[in-house]
Amino acid sequence: MQKIFTYIFILFITTSASCNGHSNDTGESQKPPGLTQVSTSTAQGISTSIQSLATQPAQPYLPSGVECSYSSQGSNFSGWYWLRDTEYSDTAEWRCKGFLANEQLPITLVTLVTNQANGGSGYSVPVNLVLPQANNLQGINFQVYLQNPFQQQDPNNSQGVGYLTSGYTILPIGAVNSNGELVLNIKRIPGYDHHVATNIDTLRNASTVNSLSFRFNGLLTSGWNWMNDDNYQDSAKWEFHHLDKNASISILELKLQMKREAKGNPPLITPVKLILTNSTSGLSQEFNNLMILNPITENSIAGIANGDTPGFGSLIFPTDLIDSSGRLGIEINRLPNQSISLAVAQDSVQIVQFKEMQINPATQTITATPEMNQALCESMGGRWGQIGLSPKEECNLPTKDADKLCSDSSQCESMCIAELSEEEMNRVFREGAVIKTDGKCAAWKIVVGCIPIVKNGIVQIICID
Repeated sequence: MQKIFTYIFILFITTSASCNGHSNDTGESQKPPGLTQVSTSTAQGISTSIQSLATQPAQPYLPSGVECSYSSQGSNFSGWYWLRDTEYSDTAEWRCKGFLANEQLPITLVTLVTNQANGGSGYSVPVNLVLPQANNLQGINFQVYLQNPFQQQDPNNSQGVGYLTSGYTILPIGAVNSNGELVLNIKRIPGYDHHVATNIDTLRNASTVNSLSFRFNGLLTSGWNWMNDDNYQDSAKWEFHHLDKNASISILELKLQMKREAKGNPPLITPVKLILTNSTSGLSQEFNNLMILNPITENSIAGIANGDTPGFGSLIFPTDLIDSSGRLGIEINRLPNQSISLAVAQDSVQIVQFKEMQINPATQTITATPEMNQALCESMGGRWGQIGLSPKEECNLPTKDADKLCSDSSQCESMCIAELSEEEMNRVFREGAVIKTDGKCAAWKIVVGCIPIVKNGIVQIICID
C-alpha cells in the first residue's frame, strides 16, 4: 500500500486487537469559521459524525432521555475536531439536557491524542474540564487524564494508528443544574503541546459492570483499603464476570483515594501498575504507567472531596483478555519510589463496554482458537504471526474469492477494496470527494492498514489495527 496522509477517521476496532484510534492529525488547517455544531438524541438514536460516509445505528452512549449537542472550534477532519491552536484557547463543548439534577455525574471520554500534526502513537495527556454555567463551580479547574493504551511512544507519523485514548472522572454535585442541564467544555492545558480530537460521541455516560469478588492485603481504614507499605507489596484484586467478549471497545475505569499533604496543592498524579488476566488461560498483560489523577485543586467542593482526595483513571484494554465465559481478573499495585498512598474499595474498579458504530461483521478479525497453531495454519495456506498491533500470534487465512469484482464488502469473504491512485486517495481525504467505483475482494480474511473499501459502490477510507 502506498504511504498516504490519512485525513478521514472511521473508528473501526477489531475484537482481538488492542483498541487504537486512527485519524491522522495533519498539518493542513481545515478549521471552520466559528463553531460547527451537530446534535444527537438517545431517544432517536445517535447521529453519525459530521461528514460520515455511512449511516450508523443508534448506540447507548448516554442514558435514555438525555439529549446533547456538540460544537468545537477545532480543525475538522471528517467529524473529528482537533484542538491544537498555539494560544490554547480553542474549546469543544457539549450542551446536554435530561441528566439527573443534584447528583454526581460519572463521565467517560473517548478521544484522539497525538504529539503534533502528522504525529505519532502512544501519547497521553491531561486536559481541562470547564463548567461555564455551574454557578457554584465557576472558576474551579477540573482535569481529566486521557490515557493511551499504547505503552511505548513513537513520535514518527503513525498514519493515525495509536491515537485512541480514554478519560474518566466524576463531575461534582452542581455540574448538572436544577433543570437537568449540563454544559461541559474541554480545553487543552497551556504547556501541553499535544493535539486532542473530540466529536459528538466523545462524551459518554453508560451503565458499568461491577466486580463479583474483591481481595486486598493492605490496611483497612474507614471502609478504604490503603496501599502504603514501604515494600510496595500491598495489592488489590478484583474478578469480573458477565463481560461481553465481543464488545468493540472495553474501558476500565478507576476511582481511588489519594493521600496528599495539604489543601490547595496542584492536582496530584501518580502511575500505578495494572495487571489484566484471562481467568481461564492465565494470559496476562501489564500496564506500568496507568495514571491516576486528582482532578481538582480545592478540598471543599460538596459531593466529591469532603476532605478526601479522589483520583480517577481509565484504560481501553483488548478484549482477548476476557475469557469465553466473560471473566477477567484485575490487579493493582503501587510502583516503587512513588510516595503517594492509594486506597481502594470493591467498587473502585468498573468496566464499561460499547458496540462501536462502524463495526462490520464481514471484516471482524478472526482470533486464533486454542486448537489453532502455526502448523495447522500453514497447512491451510494461512500466514501465522502478529497481525497489525495485536500482541497475539494469529492465523490469517486466504479467501476463496480473491480479486472477484464487487461493489460492497457484503459480496466478499473479507473486504471489497478499491484500486485508487495516490491522487484519488488525497481527493477523498482533503476534499471529501465521492468516488463511485467497483472494487475487488481482498486476498486475505484479515486486512490491516488504511484501506479504500467500497460500500454500495462508493469509496470509504478506513484504518484497521
